[in-house]
Amino acid sequence: MVRGGGKEPPYQRWLNNYEIASSWIAKHDVERAVEANGGLVRIKNFLPEHVAEGILKTLEGVPDENWNDTSATTDYRQNNISHSFSSVKHAKGLQSIVRFFSLVRPGALHAFSAAKYVKSDHIAPHDDRAYTQVQLDTGRIITTSRSLAVIYYLTRDWREEYGGVLVDLEAPAAPPRVGARYVPMWNSVVAFRVPRYHAVTEMTTERPRYSIFGWFLEPGKLYPLYRGDEDSQGGGQQQQQLKEQQQLREQQQQRKRKALPQPQEPQSAAPTAPSDSQGGPQPPAAAQQREHPRQQRQPGGAASGGGRQAPSAVGAE
Repeated sequence: MVRGGGKEPPYQRWLNNYEIASSWIAKHDVERAVEANGGLVRIKNFLPEHVAEGILKTLEGVPDENWNDTSATTDYRQNNISHSFSSVKHAKGLQSIVRFFSLVRPGALHAFSAAKYVKSDHIAPHDDRAYTQVQLDTGRIITTSRSLAVIYYLTRDWREEYGGVLVDLEAPAAPPRVGARYVPMWNSVVAFRVPRYHAVTEMTTERPRYSIFGWFLEPGKLYPLYRGDEDSQGGGQQQQQLKEQQQLREQQQQRKRKALPQPQEPQSAAPTAPSDSQGGPQPPAAAQQREHPRQQRQPGGAASGGGRQAPSAVGAE
């Protein structure tokens, strides 16, 4: 079924055709690829070229005043780490883009936005752990945890020296504290399980680096959050129990996905009360343990990386 009328740009018509879009994204089988590659995967040529071009033009067309600054400094007690970039949740044409990426995990709660990095923007090492309060369509409020991160890159001919590079600090083959570097690649996706320790290098160019980013959310508290003390790291028996519970949930989800006859329309959920965190920092000494921007939405749709805000997005748009 095609949403909208004939005045839509071709790339929007493609995104809004549920059968075509869901079939296309299903062939990538993102979650299976993540599992097969040790928890993080890069997928090239993620969308048809004309669709990627259309999404980039949409982001380039967002007025400067509509981009929301998400700068924050490190504050372990608030689960914040040093980061700076701009984001937007609501903009012309963005709704269908977010809806498409929600099909990576059909029917699941999710939080997606667009990002813009310019000179000096960065994200310090962190692991994306965060809790988000979500109000369901029924009105019930639940606590959720990020479980899968997805980043879609829209930059051509990017170089490592430009910055904005994703550093996977848990890559098994990379030197400790150095990590594997993923230079932004046009029309590619990087997806990984949360928690996973990573960072984004500081931008050295004024040339914008555009992306779509976000997380899929699962009900409950899947892991402890670091608050600047040893107890909050969830060590010992508690950490092992949480790990086993998360593995069990993943196995159950895999069985459910295999049993689904076809992709389902994404479930809608509205943001509500302040979230418990901004995105899962770890102490510097734990740099070999566990990126991706974490952001929360201020009233009116603005995004902020600091303080306790309502979630940036928690349902189908």
